[in-house]
Amino acid sequence: MHLVSGHSGRALLGAMPEEEAEDIILRAAQTPSLFLETDAACLREEVDMVRRKGFGWARDVTFVGVAGLTVPVPNPNGAPYLALTISSISQRLTPDRAKSLLPLLHATSKRIVAACQEQ
Repeated sequence: MHLVSGHSGRALLGAMPEEEAEDIILRAAQTPSLFLETDAACLREEVDMVRRKGFGWARDVTFVGVAGLTVPVPNPNGAPYLALTISSISQRLTPDRAKSLLPLLHATSKRIVAACQEQ
């Protein structure tokens, strides 16, 4: 799936250098169907949220009625190369529920990093 089309991709865009992410967004904007239920401006807002807060949360951007919470997984050798995402129907992944799940998502991310460093 394209980086602009899913919550995990949006987390990875937020972890990229700003110029690189913007280049991807501009190229994707030439094919509006890649944005599914959103547009480049909304994508930039979510990418900025990832940069400011270390996570992304959005609803109705991948599919109407679906919300997603995502965090990039740190990479000790450079930019994150994967992200963790919880997606659900919007009624189940409200902003309050996402806030309560965020510590678990961050903890899982740290466990992945630790497991990778052991190898």
